[in-house]
This record gives sequence, C-alpha cells and structure tokens, in this order.
Amino acid sequence: MSLLNQMLRDLDRRDAPATDRDDLASYVRVLSGGPVASRWREVALLLAGLLAGGVVVWLVLRGPSFRFPAPAPVRSALPVPAAPPPVAAIPHAVEPAPAVAPVITKEAPPPITSLKIDPDLDAGALPVRPVTPPRPVSPAPAPPQVREGTPPPTTRPPPPVAESQSQIDKTSRTPKVSEVADGEYRKALGLVRRGSLSEAVDVLRRALNLDSRHAQARQALLSVLLEQKQWREALGVANDGLALDPTQSGWAMIAARLLVEQGDVPRAVDLLATHGPHAERNADYQAFHGLLLQRLQRPREAAQRYQAALALHPAEGRWWYGLGLALDADRRETEARDAYRKARDSGTLSPDLAALVEQKLR
Repeated sequence: MSLLNQMLRDLDRRDAPATDRDDLASYVRVLSGGPVASRWREVALLLAGLLAGGVVVWLVLRGPSFRFPAPAPVRSALPVPAAPPPVAAIPHAVEPAPAVAPVITKEAPPPITSLKIDPDLDAGALPVRPVTPPRPVSPAPAPPQVREGTPPPTTRPPPPVAESQSQIDKTSRTPKVSEVADGEYRKALGLVRRGSLSEAVDVLRRALNLDSRHAQARQALLSVLLEQKQWREALGVANDGLALDPTQSGWAMIAARLLVEQGDVPRAVDLLATHGPHAERNADYQAFHGLLLQRLQRPREAAQRYQAALALHPAEGRWWYGLGLALDADRRETEARDAYRKARDSGTLSPDLAALVEQKLR
C-alpha cells in the first residue's frame, strides 16, 4: 500500500506549478500536464483498487488454512510417565455388590429319638409322647445370607404336645375327693331309707368333711337333724352352709325358723333381710319374711313383702289374708277390705282361716 501511495504522490507532483518544479533535481523529468496525464491517473487508480481487492480476497481465501508453526518441544530433566493403555468400553454398567457379612453356620443338632419324663414332676404336669425320628429327606438348600444389621426371622413357638394316654388312664383311676363325698352321700340315703338316722348323720358329716360344698349332703343332714329335733346342730349346719354359699335361700329360711323356735325373732328378720337379694323370685321366702315383720309390729314393711309374694303367686289366699292384716294395722282399711275379699274368693283357705276372713269383713 505504501508503494501505491508513493505513486499517487508522484502523479500529483507532475501537475505542480512551475515554481515547485524548480526545486526538483536536474535528473528528474517532469511530464507536462494535459489530457494524457489525467488518463494515466485514472488507470493508476483502477489498478491500485484492483490490486487492493485481490490482496483482500487472497487473505480471505487463505485465512482458514493458516496455521501457526508448532512450538519446538521443550526438554525436561524429569522423566515423563508413559501413558496408560486404553481401557476397553464396558457394554453395561454394573453396580458394585454390597459388602456381605460372613455367615456364621452352626452344626445341626442330632435328631431327637425319644424324650424322657422326669419322674420328680408332680401329677399335674403334662407328660410328653416320645418323638420318632423323621424320614430322611433331600438336603435342604443352604440358608440365605443375611446382611449385617438385619433382625433375625421370628419363629412361632411349637404347639403343645398332646398328653399321654397312659397318664390319662392312670389319673382317671385316682378317685377325686368330690366323688368320695358323693359316695358317702349315697350311702347315707340308703341308711335313711332303712331308718338308721343316727348312722346316716355320721356318714353325712363325713361327706361334708371331705367336701364342705356338697350341697346335697348338707341338705340331707339338715333334714335328718330337723327330723330328730336337734335344733342347735341343725342351726350350726345351716349357718356354715350360708357362709360358704350365701345364695342358698332355703338354708336361710331353715336358719330363720330355728331362730324363731328359740324366740329370737329380730335375729331371724335380720338373717332374712341379709339374704333377701338372693331370694327375690322365692314367693315362700317373701311371705315368711312378711309374717315375721308383722310379728315385730312393722306392718308397712310386712305389706311390701306380702305384695312381692303375691306378685309371684297371686292365687295364694293365705298371703292375701296376711296382706289384709298388715294393711289393717297400717290403718289402710279400704285396701285391707279388698285384700280380705281376694283371700275369700281364692278358694284356697282352710275352714279356720275362711271363718277369720268372714269375721274381718263383718
């Protein structure tokens, strides 16, 4: 480009004035200006433009292939390690296996061929049948390995072993205490049928000594003692029975009657009141309780007991008559007259009671 500029300046100097030309050296020939000079100027400018465009095109076309020269290798005092060999491509990524704790195996116990029963065990212990060895089977596969920290599998307890038939037969031959007491009771019944009441009392006492809760033996003993008019002994047997079983309302009535025979009516009433909740469905119990309350001059309470008895058995004339007496003593005359009429209309009164009812109505 500097060459082109120098050429252009030279061309401009050719058209300079005469004063400026004088300064040129004698060996420089300056062409006169005119149409020829201007034509050369245009040609020079065109050539310069073409040359510049060609240079630009050449630089553009040669630019991508231009490379800087590679630097010279630098030698070093340290040895350079050799490159590792290429690694073959892995077709599929494999996850590394987790660490597995070592499996501790124990020797299998020998098969059980029989079980021995400890002879020192009590009779209530359950014996065990002998166990026969199982048939040989194919070896079981090795147990799976268990990772560390995994809880051991839960196992169910073995089912209870059945009792030995020989032991059951042995215990069944041993008589129970209740069975012995029942045998004594049946023996006493035979003595009562034969009229041997004294011997029957001894046998029944022996039966109660074996089994104090034998209700049939106690009831039979009470009947025999009452037959022999042994009031005190019968009262003791009844009280002992009520202490063991308070629900026996029949024994409470027997004890109350024995107390009345001894003249202790208040104690008899207290006894009936204590065991009354167990005799709500016993009409005789309720009527007997009302009779004793009437003797103690407690007519209102007596009327309640008679009404409870009549609610269970409304056709009993004696209880209507007792209710009329209680209502009459409580000055409830209208209700008492209705009770007397129902007693008369029941048709169950004895001639003596019927006459008393007629007298009350008149």
